[in-house]
Amino acid sequence: SMVDEVERLKQQNLELQLQATPSEASTPDEGDNQVVQDLRNQLLETGLEVEQLKDRSKALAEELDAAKEEVERLRDALRRAGEDRDEQAARARDAAAAEAERD
Repeated sequence: SMVDEVERLKQQNLELQLQATPSEASTPDEGDNQVVQDLRNQLLETGLEVEQLKDRSKALAEELDAAKEEVERLRDALRRAGEDRDEQAARARDAAAAEAERD
């Protein structure tokens, strides 16, 4: 799910941050610097992915809210149609009863 994906990316982000933190014990050489730079770039990309997922999640939540409102509107319309049908049936019964009394 979207939430699982966000959590996975957060965890990956944390791991990349830990990897990108240079240790004081070692003196970085050119290769280490490249690794750190690569990890920082991955971290930035992961951050962007997380932001995109947050935006997508927000958009989906808005779509869901709109769909819920539409369902409520349709339920109200069905309820009103049912009430109208019941009123018509009652009027028809009353008319039939009045017709039967006249006979």
